Amino acid sequence: MAILDGGLPAWEQQGRSVDSSAVAEDAVHAASAAAQSPPSSPRYPAKLRPGAVVTMQRVRELLESGNAQVVDARAAGRFKGEQPEPRADIPSGHMRGRSLRWLVALRAGGR
Repeated sequence: MAILDGGLPAWEQQGRSVDSSAVAEDAVHAASAAAQSPPSSPRYPAKLRPGAVVTMQRVRELLESGNAQVVDARAAGRFKGEQPEPRADIPSGHMRGRSLRWLVALRAGGR
């Protein structure tokens, strides 16, 4: 994931090009199909880093202690619990404690 520092306004202020032309429908479908089917041979083998993974219980403990903050990348409706989650086993809404919706966490000006 990447966040454009300053957002589209900063991009345009730097004189970078923006293309607003229509995209051919077949190109949209081809990109969608490619995103849904993984490559036959992965280019990057994933490796588990145990130190980078914590249990849900540990996340709750950290939030309750105030020693950590969760940045939630879900859309506003799912974060607020106004829209259902795509998986039935996950309750909608944000975690109680110190969780922020990622767009809210950005400073003014998209930085």
